Amino acid sequence: CRNNTLSCRNNTLSCRNNTLSCRNNTLGCRNNTLSCRNNKLSCRNNTLSCRNNTLGCRNNTLSCRNN
Repeated sequence: CRNNTLSCRNNTLSCRNNTLSCRNNTLGCRNNTLSCRNNKLSCRNNTLSCRNNTLGCRNNTLSCRNN
């Protein structure tokens, strides 16, 4: 999931970009699908969830490499 790594980095810029990256991430990372869907809802309301999602995306990158 190399593309997922790039989208997670862009995710720190804004919640809007994060929504797009989560949609693309769903295609390549099955385990991250649920967390991304929830993140889309919370990201609209605040930036803290975006910061937390960045950590989740980093962990997801490791799990994707293992897959």
